[in-house]
Amino acid sequence: MQPFTTYSSRTGLALTMVLAVGQVNAGDDVFGTPAKPGDDLFGGASLVTDVIANEVNLAEDMLTGDEVLNWSGSFAWQSAGILIDQPTVEHDPQVQSELSGNLKLDARPSVDYRVLLNLDYSATADGSSSLLREAFADFDLDNQLFIRAGQQTLQWGVGYFYSPADTLSQDSIDANDPDQDRIGTMAAKIHKPKGTANYYAYLLPDDTANSYSIAVKGEWLLGSQEWGLGVVRQANNELNLVVTGSVPTDLGDLFTEYNLSLGETSLGLSAAGSLYDRSDELLQQFTVGMRASQDIGPDSSLSLSGQYYYNGLGYTEPTWSTAANDWQSLTLGREVAEQLSQQLAALMIQLADPYGLPLSASMLGLSSLTDGSAMLKSTVTLSPNDFVSTALSVTTLMGDPGGEYAPMGDLSRYELTLTLGSQSF
Repeated sequence: MQPFTTYSSRTGLALTMVLAVGQVNAGDDVFGTPAKPGDDLFGGASLVTDVIANEVNLAEDMLTGDEVLNWSGSFAWQSAGILIDQPTVEHDPQVQSELSGNLKLDARPSVDYRVLLNLDYSATADGSSSLLREAFADFDLDNQLFIRAGQQTLQWGVGYFYSPADTLSQDSIDANDPDQDRIGTMAAKIHKPKGTANYYAYLLPDDTANSYSIAVKGEWLLGSQEWGLGVVRQANNELNLVVTGSVPTDLGDLFTEYNLSLGETSLGLSAAGSLYDRSDELLQQFTVGMRASQDIGPDSSLSLSGQYYYNGLGYTEPTWSTAANDWQSLTLGREVAEQLSQQLAALMIQLADPYGLPLSASMLGLSSLTDGSAMLKSTVTLSPNDFVSTALSVTTLMGDPGGEYAPMGDLSRYELTLTLGSQSF
């Protein structure tokens, strides 16, 4: 968990935006009548409902209950024994313990105004830390426009492991843990539902560029398919045109994303092995994948997720792996692509409660088709009750040192984790 300073400028701005919107006089009925467009567009157990849960219409999200102020959270104590096996380096066994959890305050002083604060915390033998995930306010204008301002989760894409369309969020998907909660981004969002369509506008401050990012997006339901189109002007003047789609099939939910960008600030890599300015080039990113789930018993299920990603911002030649020293000298002090590989793939298989046993198992595979590196992680979890669980995971990294998924070369990691008191309140 990353450390968080309570009085940081970003947190101060988040809380300022939350409190400021509280002065707006909103409509009278936003919480009492959920917007039908949201029910039509995101109803059911579709893939897009799961992936873009943070982009559902605010009219539905702002429904209130009887309580004006609601506290909730979770806590757990976790201890892990770790053993690393690497042919060229000797590693001592490790034991890591942590008490961690989450606190959430959901305040709804009136039917048309809501404030939410979401904070993670952790404590180890080395100290404690906290992380502000969300701090925003919701309100509406005449029950027609629904506005969220503050630090909020923004997620445009529908990709599971990789999401080139997700150009707004400051916390990208981690392919190693795609279900992990993401940290919010400072923004003001306006949402307009209309029929079976939803329209959004965004304004995001950027302290480093002393400017703003501006974005608009539309989402449409076409039969059983869900499609989105968005345009972004980044604070550094980079332009993005993104398309997202989800198509249900008999086999599972097919999803795809496309991103066309102009003004990329990271440098390109020529065939001769030199870096060059590519800000005037049109660069493309594309991904396609599928998620499927099948019940295999009264309480058992088998799930499969797979995805291919063409990263047009990455490079065709894996110089970072084949000539690591030259690559470090070449890129020292210079901006290169965040994801170096041009082609990547991911596959996950999950088994839940086989034969009614309190077990779950998963296998995750990530591969760079550019430099040949790969990661394979297998996990088995035993959860006899809600208070205790034990997990054994084996992670194998394969490839030359410096590779996308094998930065230290071939390596195996064994981890046994005990979790106690995993409770929500």
